[in-house]
Amino acid sequence: MYRKSPFYLTDPGELDCMAIKLPFRRSDSQSEWALLILLPHERAGLPKLISQLRAPGQLASAMGSKFHMESAHFYLPKFKLADEPMIDLKPILHECGMKKLFGGGDLSRLSQSCLSVTDAYHKAVLELDEEGVTAAAATFFTQGLSTRLPRTISVDHPFFFTLLCDSAVPVFVGHVVAPKWA
Repeated sequence: MYRKSPFYLTDPGELDCMAIKLPFRRSDSQSEWALLILLPHERAGLPKLISQLRAPGQLASAMGSKFHMESAHFYLPKFKLADEPMIDLKPILHECGMKKLFGGGDLSRLSQSCLSVTDAYHKAVLELDEEGVTAAAATFFTQGLSTRLPRTISVDHPFFFTLLCDSAVPVFVGHVVAPKWA
């Protein structure tokens, strides 16, 4: 994918990477959305970056960094990530203390019908192409204004990403280890 437009950039001091924030808009949402890409400075730097991000507060610090807007020629490989197979949430929710949900929990505030939950599954899909980002069933489109002479940013080696809601809530988090160009 190629775009020439302004992007929000920063170099988070404690992380060995460049941070690129691509704003998106959704016609059916009042929330602001962005794809945050953390591109390691070194081609083989993703394991080190992930290790740094595991430290408490590091991802929040990167998300809250002071970004500046800069026009750039931006190259990003198309990608599609999906959980295969679906994740069974029942044991995870039990571990979190939600045992009553599956064994006769009181759901009367949700419906007048007698509701019960037997199972819970999760499947996440994130796809990025020229049209924007599709996350689950939500589609986003890029926006922005053009300014100075652009530089070139090429996401041509492994990187970390997160899809942010209102710049503070990571909705999807992942990494791409083998970016492929179509």
